[in-house]
Amino acid sequence: MGILIATNARMAKAVKGSVARLQEWVKGQPRVHVDESPWPVQGLKEWLWVTTGQNFCVFHPLVPTRK
Repeated sequence: MGILIATNARMAKAVKGSVARLQEWVKGQPRVHVDESPWPVQGLKEWLWVTTGQNFCVFHPLVPTRK
């Protein structure tokens, strides 16, 4: 499991800037829909958030809160 966690951490770091730019771009779109769904992880309730619009869909997995 260690290599998977390390790979995820490296990928998260690599795309952090792109994700931030995408989040700012989404804020400027004329119509945006946001929804969340519960996602149980090892007995804890996490949340999968999705942001959608006319030509895009952005997933925000494993958010520990609905806020």
